[in-house]
Amino acid sequence: MVLTGGAASRCPVIEPVVLAARADISSYLGRWRWLLSGREIALDLSMADEARRHRLEVRLNFWRSVCGCQAGAFAFIAMTIWRIFFAGVPTWTGRAVAASAALVLLAAIVGKLLAILAARLVLLIELARLRRELSEERNLP
Repeated sequence: MVLTGGAASRCPVIEPVVLAARADISSYLGRWRWLLSGREIALDLSMADEARRHRLEVRLNFWRSVCGCQAGAFAFIAMTIWRIFFAGVPTWTGRAVAASAALVLLAAIVGKLLAILAARLVLLIELARLRRELSEERNLP
């Protein structure tokens, strides 16, 4: 973490995770940091195509930053519509309304968590593919 002077000293700057070699990717994957890390990923790889490296870095950071809000909102709206129009005629007691609200919120949370999990799995696959490509390039004659 880097702190700068002045008013900015109250806001720490979080440095990115720098992946510069196959060993860095293996370390990042091996300690489950890919699942929980909020730090941006920076690739410092010697690749022939700089534009490809930049696109890959942008894609990795996209998958890392997925928060699941859209999926949670969709699940919330879908469950609300289902509970109102398709779940039968409820008795509008306090307990029934509270149970319906809890079910709708649970659907939103599950939708959000599933979106985050799916994004992290795609991130894992992308990093494993990159690690494999780097090891194949190293084994070239």
